[in-house]
Amino acid sequence: CGTYPRCRRWQISRKHSRRFQALRSKWSEPLPPPESGIPEFGGPNVQNVFQRSGFALLFAALLSIPCYASTIYTLTLNGSQEVPPTTSTATGTADITLSGNLLDVMVTFSGLAAPTTASHIHCCAPMGTGAGIAVPLTSLPLGVTSGSFTQSFDLLTSSIYSAAFLSANGGTAAGAEAALLAGLNSSMAYINIHTTAHPGGEISGYDSLSASAVPEPSTFLLGASMLAGIIALKKSR
Repeated sequence: CGTYPRCRRWQISRKHSRRFQALRSKWSEPLPPPESGIPEFGGPNVQNVFQRSGFALLFAALLSIPCYASTIYTLTLNGSQEVPPTTSTATGTADITLSGNLLDVMVTFSGLAAPTTASHIHCCAPMGTGAGIAVPLTSLPLGVTSGSFTQSFDLLTSSIYSAAFLSANGGTAAGAEAALLAGLNSSMAYINIHTTAHPGGEISGYDSLSASAVPEPSTFLLGASMLAGIIALKKSR
């Protein structure tokens, strides 16, 4: 077709079309296998790497969970355990739960002869002998003859202890905590409730260890969830 413009454009277009077809054929060819030691992205090698990494991370996280346990002390309050004993027919119960450095106190009482004025944890002396105030229970409802209350304490906070108890145990919260826990563990601590009729205390109760090393629910559930994840991951491999 010589140099005729329209024919010339057709030759160029055809030439470009052949090049495009050649490139298209080359692109459609399967990729060569990866070199040894280099995993194909998305292939089984990479999947194994991710699975192993995930297993290791989950296992490390499970090991890092703080496995605090709770120790529970129970107390039965009555007039006969007061020092000196009273003739009160009132009764009460208390649970003291220790989790790490946290102390939770729950008290229920009824039938007091007169309205309440104060309540404390006393420590540390054998049953039948009085002990000084260790921790004031300021959540006690005042002016009642029956009721209940709860209170939580951080045992590493100096202000929760009476000045006398803190001073007698080195002047530090750590020293006071150690003394209080030693008293609880040896049944040398008690809770009493004071009333207007019995200023020195109407009912009292020494502690006894009722349960120990009870896993915290949140810690148990988290650990169980991670363990289930590890098992599922292993099954998928």
